[in-house]
Amino acid sequence: MIQGHPPPRVAIITGTNETILHPVPPVADSAPAWNVFRLAEAAEDLDIRVISPCLRSQIPALRAFPARRTYEHVVFSDTFFHLYRGVLRHILPLRLAVRRLAGLPDLLSWLYLRRVLAWMKMVKPDVVFINDRPQYIRYLRRHIPPGRLLFFMRGEMGESRRFLHLVDGIVVNSRGMEAYARELLGNQPMPIWHMPNTLGDEFPVPPAPPDRFTRRPRRILYAGRIIPVKGVWELLSAFELVHREIPDTELVIYGGSDNAASKGALTPYERAVRERAAALPAESVRFMGYVPNREMGAHYVQAYLAVFPSIWKESFGMVVLEAMRCGTPVVASRRPGFEELVIHGETGFLVEDPTDVPALAEAMLKLLRDPDLARRMGEAGYRHSLEYLPQSAGSRFAMILHEIITNLEE
Repeated sequence: MIQGHPPPRVAIITGTNETILHPVPPVADSAPAWNVFRLAEAAEDLDIRVISPCLRSQIPALRAFPARRTYEHVVFSDTFFHLYRGVLRHILPLRLAVRRLAGLPDLLSWLYLRRVLAWMKMVKPDVVFINDRPQYIRYLRRHIPPGRLLFFMRGEMGESRRFLHLVDGIVVNSRGMEAYARELLGNQPMPIWHMPNTLGDEFPVPPAPPDRFTRRPRRILYAGRIIPVKGVWELLSAFELVHREIPDTELVIYGGSDNAASKGALTPYERAVRERAAALPAESVRFMGYVPNREMGAHYVQAYLAVFPSIWKESFGMVVLEAMRCGTPVVASRRPGFEELVIHGETGFLVEDPTDVPALAEAMLKLLRDPDLARRMGEAGYRHSLEYLPQSAGSRFAMILHEIITNLEE
């Protein structure tokens, strides 16, 4: 920070989701919420205030969560939220009225941000960051002075990309996201800072079993949402080729869709994926469902390798970092984020096109045929993962704030 000045007061605004609320601390296991939490906890010398939405039923878990900072919450009753999710959000005239009058996508966002603005009047932040919710940019721009509204960009943007030019700066978590932001901005000059995501002690990693790379069956792990752009169908097709050559392998799939989490129902894609898996040899594919993030380390260390064949742009790829922290070699698609984490041929393999099923299968087979190679890549991945500790993000964020405040004072 500027010599002789107190640290600037920073407000970080996280967002609502129409079907699931993801407060900070991350009791609902949202990756953007986890990354804000890691940053806020690591940057102890900075005056960071985080506000997020939550359900009244989440308050006990939030109070019990091991956190050093105090986090603010806009609380919605469970009764209202269920009414909103089941009825109110489907009323088209109501949505159109909110869009026209407030410039926001839904009623819940408007109710939330009204209370956020009241909170900001009390906090009086010097700088405001929107975390991963570009839909809020236009609304908040009306209330925040020039030079003080910034955006944490953590993934691909839909129609809200048209608001990106309204912020005063962008923080991205990978060089790939920086290039994507530049593409969206066109010729408009705007400061963009690079601050990678991190992983710390809040992600416990138990010791791996000594027979990890020699036990049978050899376990292949996938963790993430079961949606088309994550390449789960392609993974099953590649696993079929792998299992044909090495029968003592199994594929273990962790996660589901947001639909399954909110409604308990499978999407058509998930049903198709499960039917595809059922056509493979009996018990060779297992679906484990949702597992809390803080418990996933115990599963990664049991895996021979982890595979992430995403088809879309990955802004960073936290699952890759988690796997490497557990000493698990990785096969991933060459996508922004993944290609910055995985050192091809050293910590794992990158596949140019995840829809090229034979190439994806061959990358997995290279590791499965050579346990010593898998062990070396796992060890190299663990060492590489230590470059992404929360303290590094805290230091980087302090430098970014210094530049922002200096520009404001000039």
